[in-house]
Amino acid sequence: MSLLHGLIYYMIKRGKQEYISGQIPDYEARRRQERSIPDRRPPKGVSVENKLISGCDTKWICMEGNTGIILMIHGGGFVTGYDGQMLEAAYYLVKKGFDAVLVNYRLAPENPFPIGAEDCFSVYLELLKQYSHNKIVVFGGSAGGNLALSTALQAKSKAIPLPACVVAVAPTVAYDQDFPSHKENVGTDCMLGESFDLEIREMYLQSEQEDVLHNPFAAPYYGDWENMMPVYLSFSDSEVLRDDSIYLADKLKEANVPYVLNVYHKKMHTFQLVPVLPEAKEALSDMVQFMKKYTK
Repeated sequence: MSLLHGLIYYMIKRGKQEYISGQIPDYEARRRQERSIPDRRPPKGVSVENKLISGCDTKWICMEGNTGIILMIHGGGFVTGYDGQMLEAAYYLVKKGFDAVLVNYRLAPENPFPIGAEDCFSVYLELLKQYSHNKIVVFGGSAGGNLALSTALQAKSKAIPLPACVVAVAPTVAYDQDFPSHKENVGTDCMLGESFDLEIREMYLQSEQEDVLHNPFAAPYYGDWENMMPVYLSFSDSEVLRDDSIYLADKLKEANVPYVLNVYHKKMHTFQLVPVLPEAKEALSDMVQFMKKYTK
């Protein structure tokens, strides 16, 4: 673990809070704080353009000569987060041959499931009008990893061409499963607590009904993974969502889906998306090799 990783981990963990049922946090204040951090100027040769697509604000990060495109979906527990949280990772990836589209899907609790999932799928449909499906990667972290998997499952359900591959960084995949890491790793995860799935059920799903909890567009663990595109799963062994990737990988294996299960030791949740960290550069480099293998 690098010194910088350790410092960031400690600072985040100091502010960690558990969700209490029935007490709606001040999500708007959190969102204002997130967006108060100015975006860094793009690297030389990289352009940034804001576009409204299917009612969603998107940010296009492009570089001349790139041939692939990544739909990048931010995390934030479906209640916070915005495109700027994926910007540094996008700047890294655009230098590796992939343009990127960062999507600001609508957030819960004001916009509960399936609105955010439908927003991401709508942007994917727009990308299909400009790019061949085998040039498109769907990429997300945490809740964004869930939405990346959901986007692919929505495409399959509607017989729409699938993306070349999906990259899901520490995705959350089910909310009625007692995965061991949801309790075992509460003390070592600097962001997520034991009640994270309760918050998602109450704020995003806004339901305890089985038909919602098992809806594959909300809980990809319950998806039909037969004949699906390759999936890359990246996570840390010390985070709460460790087992979400492990148990999903079991489903992919049963369905004979090509997949990579890449586990890192004692790293913070979604460290892979912070390329200032040397550990993140290593992780992103491995993802690039995977994406290049399947985009043609």
